[in-house]
Amino acid sequence: MKGVAEPLKQIDELVEIFQGDKQEMQDSYRELRGILDRDGVLGSDDRDFSVPALADMARERADKLMSRMITTDSTAIRDACAGHMVTYAKIAMAIYRRGDDLHRFYAEGRMRLPETAARR
Repeated sequence: MKGVAEPLKQIDELVEIFQGDKQEMQDSYRELRGILDRDGVLGSDDRDFSVPALADMARERADKLMSRMITTDSTAIRDACAGHMVTYAKIAMAIYRRGDDLHRFYAEGRMRLPETAARR
């Protein structure tokens, strides 16, 4: 298969991360989603958290989730959100969902990591 190696390498790394830390990441994702849902900002595009304490809780959960999934510093992503913790939390959740989809695709046998494919 021809392609750009770096994105494929990142997908391999993400699948391996999910192999080891899936349950802990799933728990963090559910906690984060619960915070957004209870405060009524999960389906909103233009609202912020009702109290700063909830924004802090969401930031902590999103930081934890991001630190598990990406090798780079998540501060750049948080800074790009210009302090909007709802946006940052939703980005963390979106990255998690994409990683979970890739992991599920791998677990169902529809994708093989390079070392697995080489053994065949």
